[in-house]
Amino acid sequence: MKTGKFQKSWLRWSLLILAGLLLLVLAKDLLEATLEGYSFYWYESLLFGSFWVLFIPLLLLNGWIAYNKKPRLYLVYALLFTLLHLLLFASAVKVLSSVFLEDTFGIVDVLRGSGPENGVIALFVYGLGNFFFKIYREHRSKKVLYSAEHSSIRVSKAGRHIVLSPKSILCVRSESPYIALITHDGTYLHTASLQSFLEKHALPQFIRIHKSSIVNTDFVKSYLSRGNGDYDVTLEDGSELRLSRNYAKEFLKRMG
Repeated sequence: MKTGKFQKSWLRWSLLILAGLLLLVLAKDLLEATLEGYSFYWYESLLFGSFWVLFIPLLLLNGWIAYNKKPRLYLVYALLFTLLHLLLFASAVKVLSSVFLEDTFGIVDVLRGSGPENGVIALFVYGLGNFFFKIYREHRSKKVLYSAEHSSIRVSKAGRHIVLSPKSILCVRSESPYIALITHDGTYLHTASLQSFLEKHALPQFIRIHKSSIVNTDFVKSYLSRGNGDYDVTLEDGSELRLSRNYAKEFLKRMG
């Protein structure tokens, strides 16, 4: 229900922004035509105004990549999206003009005529957008980390209700249909999956080392290679866990 309302709200705001952009483009071109003393053609104004309309989907895509993929080279992404924007704009002008107008605007002609000016505008917009996406992602990461650090896990054992701090958990194992939370004080079953546990308690020290286990790197005492890509991980309490080769790269990177 909430998802449906969100989608309707997003669609409504997108249409309002689109309509506002088109009105601004028409007003700008009409004003220029009046001041410069040349004829105003609303259909050509809308045609070339598609440059501004393209910012809506491309900024959303750029934001998704910047937030979810965590690109390090934000300037490179800004350049790539600028080039993509210019090519899509020139292609749209060519296709639409060939369908609705008597004269067709070629891609090269469009790029030669408005490419430099539009390129500077697009680079500025995507550069600024990536800057804000980066700040927003860092803010969200800090918020999620703060929430994870101050969260608690309620479990029960032998009728006794216990509140665990995620930081006290040495490792987590899959015990279908539960997960087992191992601490210095004992093992507690909890209704969740390994993936949902990682998502809810997104502490940097929690890392997946096997399809059936998560380890808290703060409690890792040592790890020894088996010679086949797998490792044996020993925790402070003396227990051992298998580190699968599929997760070894990230684990070794995290351990430094």
